[in-house]
Amino acid sequence: MNQSLRFHTTSSEQTRHIGEIIGEHAQAGDVFLLDGPLGAGKTCLTQGIAQGLGVEGYVRSPTFALMARHQGRLTLHHVDLYRIGGPAEAWDLGLDEQASGDGVCVVEWADRALGVFPPD
Repeated sequence: MNQSLRFHTTSSEQTRHIGEIIGEHAQAGDVFLLDGPLGAGKTCLTQGIAQGLGVEGYVRSPTFALMARHQGRLTLHHVDLYRIGGPAEAWDLGLDEQASGDGVCVVEWADRALGVFPPD
């Protein structure tokens, strides 16, 4: 089911807590597309999702690596598209496979490759 949500928090702790709730309820195949300006809290939210999924250790944005995989109760595929030039590069990364896999996929800067994701 395609849903769009907008959150307003006043601290990184609140943002992580919302993410943790999302992660606790996430199911295999869920895809979370995050956008917003620098400093909006995309990585903070992802850290909370990881915590809710039971991922151990620190989760940082894979800005230079573009993708990272973390194991919790479900695999978290964490993608950062900040440095890509457009949807074609996202296809080259195999992003469509990550988004349709059996884990949870969180994509930061998703607006840079919206054509890659299925509408549902």
